[in-house]
Amino acid sequence: LKDILLREPENVIGLSELGRSVRARVGLTGKSRFVTLMSKYPSIFDLHKDEDNHLWCGFTPQAQILVEKEMALIKCYEENVGVHNLRKLLIMSVEHRIHVPKLAQLRRDLGLPTDFHDRLIYAYPHYFKVVQERFRNEHVPVLELTSWDPSLAITSLESGGESNPAGEPLFKMCVNKSLRLSKKQKDGIDKFQGYPFISPYKDSKEFDKNTPIFEKRQVALVHEILSMMTEKKIVVDYLTHFSKEYRLPHSVLSLALRHPSIFYVSRKGGRFTVFLKEAYIGGKLIKKNEWNMLKDQYFDLINAKKLKISDVSSSMENSYTYDSDKAQVRGVESVIQRCDADFDALLALCRKMKKSA
Repeated sequence: LKDILLREPENVIGLSELGRSVRARVGLTGKSRFVTLMSKYPSIFDLHKDEDNHLWCGFTPQAQILVEKEMALIKCYEENVGVHNLRKLLIMSVEHRIHVPKLAQLRRDLGLPTDFHDRLIYAYPHYFKVVQERFRNEHVPVLELTSWDPSLAITSLESGGESNPAGEPLFKMCVNKSLRLSKKQKDGIDKFQGYPFISPYKDSKEFDKNTPIFEKRQVALVHEILSMMTEKKIVVDYLTHFSKEYRLPHSVLSLALRHPSIFYVSRKGGRFTVFLKEAYIGGKLIKKNEWNMLKDQYFDLINAKKLKISDVSSSMENSYTYDSDKAQVRGVESVIQRCDADFDALLALCRKMKKSA
């Protein structure tokens, strides 16, 4: 709903303009009403009637402050980070081309603007181009790489991690201190680390897919994609959609579960999410970037709906500043604990997969 308002010239829209297609996009079903949805977030959305008794929706003054900061951050991120990551994603793909609708699913995770598929992908012809392709009786836009930059073909493991005596990068294995690994488990980790490292940026067509070495490459690829995400996590279904482009297994979930020292898998609301384990400690991101802190500010505003508006505004102004020259956002970090109510279901799934293996 926030994205819909952002597309409006003055960030205001009449409720009469919100049709069925919009209802589906925001997840409204049955007799659910927009007014009911908006009233749940009074610190974010402002409802008012005009002289003709028509109902309109916009942002509250406090939410508008964050929206403007978000727009400034997106503008600064666009080429410095967003386009940079798009190019890296294209380089890693088998044919250096990806369907735009698939990339659009990662828009939020990559910190790309709302007009990503309408403007941004056409604004950098020296990096990539858009072509139309027939897919399932429809014409689908496809993003293709137009220039290769070898400086981008370096993984986060290679640029900032440890390496073995041969100079190959090592994965950071995160094992809970309370968990005592058996000798077999330790040997398994050592064996995995000992396999040759094949960069996910290297052409994968020449490699046999059904080998431990190629699985290590798949792990490295998922690791690299997660390192690009603003929160170092991604919905497993989104990754599965890229199985052809990246030669990933049909069950990315199984791949992640086979490497619990590198990835953490959470299930919530029937959907699995895979996290880069080394980026978290105690369920919280170790290094928060500008996007993470901005998201915290939104959560603070939502959770502060019972406070006086003047108190919320004062708190936000004191704890959040933006410097457009240095492109930095500083804020007081609020801890948002996410409970995984379906953890038992995940454990049951792991046991079932182990038995069938």
